[in-house]
Amino acid sequence: SGAKYAVDSYFVANAGVDYDLPFGTLSFAVENLFNEDYMTAYAQSERNNSRYYNAPGRRFHLNYEVKY
Repeated sequence: SGAKYAVDSYFVANAGVDYDLPFGTLSFAVENLFNEDYMTAYAQSERNNSRYYNAPGRRFHLNYEVKY
């Protein structure tokens, strides 16, 4: 394939929950729940490894959507 590095298989899990409140919705989510160390498909696609970098680790998101 011409790539300098082998890329292992991986599994990434995401989770989230929404709470409906009187005036909106509160949401909480976690991306990469188990903090998996992996390369994105984009990073794997370049033959000269110029995009060879790890994907982001575990990330948390908190959101409040107001309904009016």
